[in-house]
Amino acid sequence: RVGASAPADGPFSVRPATSEDLAEILDGLQEFYAAANFYRPQDSTTLRQWIAEAGTSPPRAYFVATEAHGRIVAGLGITHLYRYLAHRVVNLPFWMRALDFIFHEMPDGGLLREADVGLVFHRPGDIAAAHQLWDAARGGLAGEANSLLFSFDPQGPLGPLASRLWRRAGGVRLQAALLADKPPDPARPLAPWVL
Repeated sequence: RVGASAPADGPFSVRPATSEDLAEILDGLQEFYAAANFYRPQDSTTLRQWIAEAGTSPPRAYFVATEAHGRIVAGLGITHLYRYLAHRVVNLPFWMRALDFIFHEMPDGGLLREADVGLVFHRPGDIAAAHQLWDAARGGLAGEANSLLFSFDPQGPLGPLASRLWRRAGGVRLQAALLADKPPDPARPLAPWVL
């Protein structure tokens, strides 16, 4: 759930990315996803749309965590889906209402306002910076969202981070399997997505 805590404090500074950060973020993403399947590579044009262009539809923002000397050690993008689409949950079966009474996963009024988290990376050894970014997203960086969507390949570089985030934050987990006649073509990678 989002909004469950205040923006995270910690040893790293969390701030919105600027166009001056572009090269450093690209280096971090390329290094982090160098051997990953199911990653859509970014370039200066696509990343600039996240960082510098206003009026994207739906609105997006990119945040970085920096160490004391200003070096970027982690990054995280947020797409504010809730500004265009919301889901209202109605007519839940009794057993689901009973589970929600115990675990309180359903937001007040049954209205899901979602934000999608993507383009996540962290430098080797700096997984704590990614945790701090995630906590900041849950604590307010995601705007008025009350639910975060986070798609990842569990066998890819985000697997260990996502596993630790799941244990810390909880939530609903959906899994998808891909079946193909041949291995993924590196020239046409797929990006995980949720609709």
